[in-house]
Amino acid sequence: MRTSLIKKVLASDLGQRFLVEGLARGTALMLVPLLSWSMGAIAWGGYSQTISLSFAFVPLVSAGLGFSLIRSLAGERNSVHAVPLLSLSIGIITALCLFVAAALLYCGPQLLAWLSFPDFLVSSLWLGLIVLLSWVSAMDAVIQEFLRAQQNVPLSVRLQFITAVVHLGCLALLSLSGSVSIHTAIGALLLARFATVGYGLMVVYRVKFPEQKLPENWRRLAISGIPFMIAGLAEWASNMGDRLLVGYFLGSEAVALYSAILLLLSLLIACGAPFWWLLFPAMVSAEKSTGTDLLIQTVKRYSLDYLCLALAVGGLVVVVAEPLLSLMLDMKISGVTRLVLLMALVLLLNQLTTAWEYFLVLRTGGKRLMAIALLVSLLGPGLGILVAPVWGVEGIAAVLLFSRLVASASFGGIAWQSGFRDWPLAKGEALFLLLAVTVASACALLISLDTWDPVESIAFRASIFVVIYCCFLLIWWKILRQEHVEPVNAYSDETKDFT
Repeated sequence: MRTSLIKKVLASDLGQRFLVEGLARGTALMLVPLLSWSMGAIAWGGYSQTISLSFAFVPLVSAGLGFSLIRSLAGERNSVHAVPLLSLSIGIITALCLFVAAALLYCGPQLLAWLSFPDFLVSSLWLGLIVLLSWVSAMDAVIQEFLRAQQNVPLSVRLQFITAVVHLGCLALLSLSGSVSIHTAIGALLLARFATVGYGLMVVYRVKFPEQKLPENWRRLAISGIPFMIAGLAEWASNMGDRLLVGYFLGSEAVALYSAILLLLSLLIACGAPFWWLLFPAMVSAEKSTGTDLLIQTVKRYSLDYLCLALAVGGLVVVVAEPLLSLMLDMKISGVTRLVLLMALVLLLNQLTTAWEYFLVLRTGGKRLMAIALLVSLLGPGLGILVAPVWGVEGIAAVLLFSRLVASASFGGIAWQSGFRDWPLAKGEALFLLLAVTVASACALLISLDTWDPVESIAFRASIFVVIYCCFLLIWWKILRQEHVEPVNAYSDETKDFT
């Protein structure tokens, strides 16, 4: 029985997404001790600044084409327009990336110095690597959106698996040969991305269709991605731009700690990615078939299941953050629990408003989404510039939380006006889960002993948290949630029409 249940989970679309997300996050977590132990925290900080800057160019060069593709191709796996639209997107991305590279040719090193990059990274060569990483990341993203539009889960999972395995293999070889450095770490990431993009394009273009042509409205489709491009830039500013802000005011060592915390908390994003990957096509299907009522029920199921998992992961990270960061960065870290909690709330709110964002994309075409994203992108970093010199990293985290609250309230209000007349979460169950994680975290922090060895401290804190949280979940499952139990493979069943 237990073996059968595990097989069903692994065979489901959701289970496969979690497998590759876990592998990808595990690979990323390996980088922190590899760079910090071999080169110091400054190397890890410089790596984080590089990744942040490269991802600033991704929404710009991708021109919002991912959302344009998924909206025009969702539910049409064998559309004659699919491959030509992908080819058009690749051409636009490449042209825009060349334009960005030419624009940065003269001011690149000055830009890196102004952003307080470590001195050994301030060069035209390093800027070229950043632009190249932006191009291959944008290519990877648009291919994934193409597969997402057609609900081609097996190939999407295969590509993510290739990225993680090649990256992990490169890091293992570098570690065994003693060649770990920030330059080789970026090279390993580039190699993994190129392997993924190459294999993905080979598989997509190998399939022959009797007829392939661009839709007549391809120009409008290309232009319709502009609001999403601006929204993507705004989202980067509110989600990753803070690392450059921390580096500008506080230096690479502060970026190292801040980025390590964000990397741990990225588990919240990893928990949500499989749910949200499947949610948007499911919302499109529900909207086309029976309208808003089924759409809202679909959103509630995904959001509540995500919250149950994310609160456990987030609470556990907050509880073990200090000893775990000390172990990862090879230095004594203390007094960061409040900072970790603030940043966890920022990411959690960001994830929980995803359903509202998708609903706005369906109903408003992305214009209101773009306006709110721009507001948040200006509000968060703008206030962060004011508070960073006075309150440091905690001030930046606090204003990011405030800006995220503003964004969530705005998304919810506009979604309500557009027809989403409900909450994405069942309020009673959400409050119960919040109470469970609060009690478990408080007990673990109060009982913990900071004089212990980091490994022992992590194990002790985690054990207390897990035991108490599981007791709450057992009560919830036995008493409160019996009527909501659904088949394990429900996440695959509801999207059969797409596959």
